[in-house]
Amino acid sequence: MLPPYDIAMIYAALGEKDHALDWLEKGYEARDVHMIFLKVDPKWDSFRTDSRFQDLLERMGFRSGRSKGQLGASLKRGPWPVWYWI
Repeated sequence: MLPPYDIAMIYAALGEKDHALDWLEKGYEARDVHMIFLKVDPKWDSFRTDSRFQDLLERMGFRSGRSKGQLGASLKRGPWPVWYWI
């Protein structure tokens, strides 16, 4: 079975943005370990201006306004413990 993150990437590649975001939500709920790449993976660049995507990043504990090279500095305590991301 594919992780929700991978299914979301498939939908994103097909241009199915709503389905991709639905699967990212499922990945968040399932605490899919691959979700840590949302902040830095260029495959998600076309989603970065979407308010649903930004909300998801915030709920994951990623601060907005940081560059891709500052992933570690962008983590904050959120609904998932910091150790989950390391």
